[in-house]
Amino acid sequence: MTRCTSIISAYFCEDWLQGRVTNLLEQSEVPAIVAVCQKGSKEDEILAKFPEVIRINTPDVPTVYKAWNLALRCVQTEFVNIANSDDRLDVNAIKEMVDELEKDKACGLAYSDCHVCSELNGEPVASFEWGEGDLFDGCFIGPSPVYRTELHKLYGEYPEEYVVAGDYYFWLNLQYNGVKFLHIKKKLCTFWDRSGNPSVVNNLEYAQSNRTIFESAKAREFWRNK
Repeated sequence: MTRCTSIISAYFCEDWLQGRVTNLLEQSEVPAIVAVCQKGSKEDEILAKFPEVIRINTPDVPTVYKAWNLALRCVQTEFVNIANSDDRLDVNAIKEMVDELEKDKACGLAYSDCHVCSELNGEPVASFEWGEGDLFDGCFIGPSPVYRTELHKLYGEYPEEYVVAGDYYFWLNLQYNGVKFLHIKKKLCTFWDRSGNPSVVNNLEYAQSNRTIFESAKAREFWRNK
């Protein structure tokens, strides 16, 4: 039985959603997959082709964090992975991150360094070697972490009112509560940098950069003042 579930918020991503699911199904340790999409959408049609995927339909388009929370309520594995539709994982990524967390019971979340490409499925043009230390200095968790599902039972869900920085808010929540993060200094994922791409309109983190700044500052202020 798989040890990890990958969750996908599948909205405005019809051009790269199939590749996302295929990438997960090609993992050396195939995760369970839960995907949330709008009923009757192109994404819904794509996901219906994969009987392995647990599909949750919504009548409208929620925030990504509401979609993640819907998916999380279906997770039955010990570990969960955030699987953004435009990111890709090395074939051994899930297994390696889960293995490391099982070895180090004191850590709650594992994150790896990653390649950066400027085109979908393109060759890497750069990389992120993430930092460690204090999340108040910046979000270093990266796009595809694996963490213990029980952390949500202990510390709550993602904040659904956030649009772009709800994951950062939750990582700060974990740090505040003493959860330890495990940095795997290997490039186990690939991040698609769409900042100079016309399709950026569907990537809120870039399209609403002022909101990203505002929400990140709001999250830091909340957890600093706790």
